[in-house]
Amino acid sequence: MKVLLGTSLLLVIVSPAVPLKCISATDITKVSDQRVLTCRPSLNVCFSSVFRTNIVGDKEATYYGCGLAGLCRSGHYSFTSASGTFVQKISRCCNTDMCNNETLTLPDRSTLPPNGLKCPACFHYLFRNCTSKTTINCFGNENQCVHFKGVLKKGIHRGQKLNFKGCATKDFCSLKNHSPFVGYYNFEPVEETCYDASETSNQPEF
Repeated sequence: MKVLLGTSLLLVIVSPAVPLKCISATDITKVSDQRVLTCRPSLNVCFSSVFRTNIVGDKEATYYGCGLAGLCRSGHYSFTSASGTFVQKISRCCNTDMCNNETLTLPDRSTLPPNGLKCPACFHYLFRNCTSKTTINCFGNENQCVHFKGVLKKGIHRGQKLNFKGCATKDFCSLKNHSPFVGYYNFEPVEETCYDASETSNQPEF
């Protein structure tokens, strides 16, 4: 009995962890287009991400795959800035086999009504000075006024430098505390300041 118990315990100790299995796909719209991927041992979460913007041309990208728990954060990372510039991004992270099998969708930007909140706005590429001379309407769950200076990363590439003010979601305003890396397009903040948006155009200047 002791020998049998010791052998069972040894098997538990030395048995390798079973690799996680995740849905894997890029730029797809249907779950049926996806395939199952066995993750490398170092990758311990499944992720899904859908992204849309008009900053770098009209881009829309969907990614599903394996990721690192330390870099994955579920959330709605979206903003609206001057001249109609915007980003919409939803990310989901989970840690069981094929848990990322949900097809993520973004609301149609052209039919999204203002939510009654307003923020001062300006938008510049690179890190040029951004002084707000206009006030814009916020949309959806954008309830924060933001001043963001940072980079829109494209994969592992250097990305596009941005300096803007406008409306943002609370998740977008959390980037200064933890910048997740989910999917192909991600934000890397240099500076970020946020405050609650209001229904008046009298917003404090950053």
